Amino acid sequence: MNFDTLSQTVPILLVDDRPENLIVLEGLLSDQGYELIKALSGNEALHMALKQDFALVLLDVLMPVMDGFETAELLRANPKTRHIPIIFVTAVMKDSQFKGYDVGAIDYLMKPIEPLILRSKVRIFAELFQQRRELEMHRQHLAEMVDRRTAELQQAYAELQNSNEQLVKRDKEKGVLLKEIHHRVKNNMQVISSLLNLQAKCITDQTVRAMFEESRNRISSMALIHEKLYHSADLASVDFKEYLRSLVAGVATTYRRRDVVLSINMEPVALDVHSAIPCGLIVNELVSNSLKHAFPAGRQGAITIGLTRNSAGNYLLTVTDNGIGFPADQDFRNSQSLGLQLVIMLTEQLHGTVKLLSDQTRVEGSRFTVTFPGASAKKGDRNG
Repeated sequence: MNFDTLSQTVPILLVDDRPENLIVLEGLLSDQGYELIKALSGNEALHMALKQDFALVLLDVLMPVMDGFETAELLRANPKTRHIPIIFVTAVMKDSQFKGYDVGAIDYLMKPIEPLILRSKVRIFAELFQQRRELEMHRQHLAEMVDRRTAELQQAYAELQNSNEQLVKRDKEKGVLLKEIHHRVKNNMQVISSLLNLQAKCITDQTVRAMFEESRNRISSMALIHEKLYHSADLASVDFKEYLRSLVAGVATTYRRRDVVLSINMEPVALDVHSAIPCGLIVNELVSNSLKHAFPAGRQGAITIGLTRNSAGNYLLTVTDNGIGFPADQDFRNSQSLGLQLVIMLTEQLHGTVKLLSDQTRVEGSRFTVTFPGASAKKGDRNG
């Protein structure tokens, strides 16, 4: 923070019933670049504090009608002013010091005032005020940015949903039109992904930047489905094994973990688009989670993705790693991680279940298994 260029905007409230004392305080601080506001009574100070936010109140103790202690108590009692720091300025200490701290004083200054001490203490609270103001501005900027990006994504998703609804009503034989739709959706998502990528490069906060990169990966995983369908002879389903190869390669490129081997252990399986999209997003989240947390400090390891079908016709999607394992004292269903929350929501969309298996024969690592019904079973659920 460049305090010298911002100190002009820092307001300090000076409160004393004696004008000559206010002149002394003003003279000691006038060359510091602060906005000095003067009040001749506690009542006047209260009115000013309600109208304007202050970085600090320099408050005289001995004043008629309403002394400094009563003024401080009223400032602390009001939600609008309770956060303002108060330094008492007095010529009498004795027991008043303890009473001052009881009513909310931050510090004391003794009269006659030492200029260097006064300026040092005021400067500390002025800098804190500027930092708080800058943090609030930054928070508002981030909130506006997130709202704007969220609205864009919601609009894109609404357009995608509308396109899919229109396709259901049309003749299944209109393959050329369906190919064109997949092509346009893929391009739109790639544009959104590129915008997120450009925005991420401009962000210095690593946490916020990681959020943008994870959102970009989620969009890319959906765009990849539409790209595969566009190039596929079967416009209703996708080769999920081939899709996973491309998806996992993209995730690996993002995290650059050459010390972790990613592999796909499954036979070729054709999934319809209603299953492939949530499955792809689930794999994206679980693989990303393993790359971020399962192999700390350059630890080597492996992640394996598989999809099989049991005798009951249900699919079993597994993501296994041999890392440090999921914390035993944590319940992944109640995790604050957005990725794990998405896994649970997407599993519900598949009418399936998700489990974190604890195989006693395995000494390390974790294995997530998502079980969901085949296309025919889910179609029956929708019709029912």
